[in-house]
Amino acid sequence: MKLHYLHTTDGTLRVLALTRGPKRTELYIKSVAEQVWALVALSGEHTSQPGLRLRQGPFHSVREAEEAVRTIAADLLEQDYRVESPGQPHWPLPAQRLAREIRDRGAPFTQTGCFDRGPHDPLW
Repeated sequence: MKLHYLHTTDGTLRVLALTRGPKRTELYIKSVAEQVWALVALSGEHTSQPGLRLRQGPFHSVREAEEAVRTIAADLLEQDYRVESPGQPHWPLPAQRLAREIRDRGAPFTQTGCFDRGPHDPLW
């Protein structure tokens, strides 16, 4: 098992982009209520809109959400993804749209995909 360190300039990890060839995954931490955050993941070909959209949470602290991002990123790095250098994410608008849906819905939804099933409650 390799150790991966994810450093940020401001000490927070709100957006992380990883790539492997033409594939791209962006992980976002979004506020969905007062003191409640969700992890939004978007994935697809870097030249198009994301084909896969996943959500996980709720997280009751940013630190908790960041740990989920780090866990998922470590798994992707083990699959030969690379952390993209800091810059503008490709899909901030779809990520914001998903966060808004979570805020507006406030009800349970079905989670699909291979997200970490860490110590958190299902989103609403």
